[in-house]
Amino acid sequence: MADEPRSGAHAVEVLNCFQGDDPELSLSDLAQLAGLPVSTTHRLAQALVRAGLLEQDPATDRYRVGHGLATPARPALARLGLDTVTPHLYALPAGIRITVGVDGEPARSIAGDRFDGTRN
Repeated sequence: MADEPRSGAHAVEVLNCFQGDDPELSLSDLAQLAGLPVSTTHRLAQALVRAGLLEQDPATDRYRVGHGLATPARPALARLGLDTVTPHLYALPAGIRITVGVDGEPARSIAGDRFDGTRN
């Protein structure tokens, strides 16, 4: 029971490893960046995967940020004015021929829109 607050802090340390340029990290990368033993990092990473906060690529076993982080981030994203980037999201796929999606409701004006150069 006494380890629970420390485990929570360690889980945050693992999530904070994804602030850099590399979108996917190996278990050893996570352990090194978080300053935790590999066994502790593995246990925390698997708990974060089960919670949807991290995803693990089955082909490479590397970890990446999961979709579950979007839900608690929505209020902060709305305060940041995500709706101000809408024109750029519509212009992006036209320039590089991709489809960009926004999942969830981080800003009501773009929630559920599909950014493929046309408005739905």
